[in-house]
Amino acid sequence: MQKRKIVFWVAVVLMNIIVGVISIRTYRNMDAKIVEAEKQIELINRSVKSAADAIKGISFHLNAIQDQVDQSVRDILAESILLGNDGKYDYSNILAKPEYLNKFFNYKVYIKTEIILEVPEELRRLIPSFSEKTERSVEAPGIVIGQYVLMASHVSDADMISQHTVRFPFGEKTYKFKILKYNIKLLTADGSNPSLKELYRNKEHDFGLFLAPSSKTQNFPFKIGKSDELMIGNYIYMNGRPNIRLEIARPGFVSALETAFLDGAQAKKFHNQFSITQSTDHGDSSSPVIAFRDGKPELVGIYLGWVQDDNDNGRNTKSRVLKINTVVDEIREKTGVDLRELQRKILYK
Repeated sequence: MQKRKIVFWVAVVLMNIIVGVISIRTYRNMDAKIVEAEKQIELINRSVKSAADAIKGISFHLNAIQDQVDQSVRDILAESILLGNDGKYDYSNILAKPEYLNKFFNYKVYIKTEIILEVPEELRRLIPSFSEKTERSVEAPGIVIGQYVLMASHVSDADMISQHTVRFPFGEKTYKFKILKYNIKLLTADGSNPSLKELYRNKEHDFGLFLAPSSKTQNFPFKIGKSDELMIGNYIYMNGRPNIRLEIARPGFVSALETAFLDGAQAKKFHNQFSITQSTDHGDSSSPVIAFRDGKPELVGIYLGWVQDDNDNGRNTKSRVLKINTVVDEIREKTGVDLRELQRKILYK
């Protein structure tokens, strides 16, 4: 019995020793793991700090870039206001590109009106050099939109062309010649020169619309603008062919939003016309007139002539232009032809 007790206590002691050894080893291993975990945590903290610093740097640079963008936007807006880049017609040519001006100057379309007239017997009797028949022809600029040709009326008006004023020692007399043959044709580069069919004419407003059998010449290169949005001082350009027989593109400005002249004691106003500052001459009639909206050209009118004054030639300050809105709106109403929409489709197809 005594021996068993001794063996029991020896076994208990051995068990405690074994448990102690195991506990010491486990503790030592745990301490190593804690140290390793602390190192990992330190590395993570350093990485997080580095990432935070990087984010802070990126944020600083982003803020700097945003400040630069904001300043650029402010500069662009200020420049746009200064230059007039505001969706309205321009007051100068500073935004107009040379390529637009060259394209406008190179637009050369002419319409020729040919008439054979019978000379009145009275005139043949007074001036024997007159033969029984005489021929007259007039060339004038035209505006081609698809197969349609737009121009001033008076340059192709047979009734007006058939009138002839003769100066005698006793004064002047105007004769009305009889029209024997009348033809109006589009002058083309290939020489085919097709005859045009008259679709609509308004002699009072001074414009006419014609139809070509096919589009054999260059289309007008710019969109149809809105002449009602013009203001005094807007910069414009006209491409005509005055009596010197050379095409001349001339700059100028809108000088009045309507035209007027004295008809006897009464002032006659034309609300469908505006005045320009260009110096003009015979041969310029029917020339296209463009204005620039943020540097881009738009057709705003058709040149008609100038208000004649006995005291001056009227060519510098009283030139008259028919508003394009009057033309396209009336043509659409009377014929159903929407030139504005047709031109839009041609340019942006």
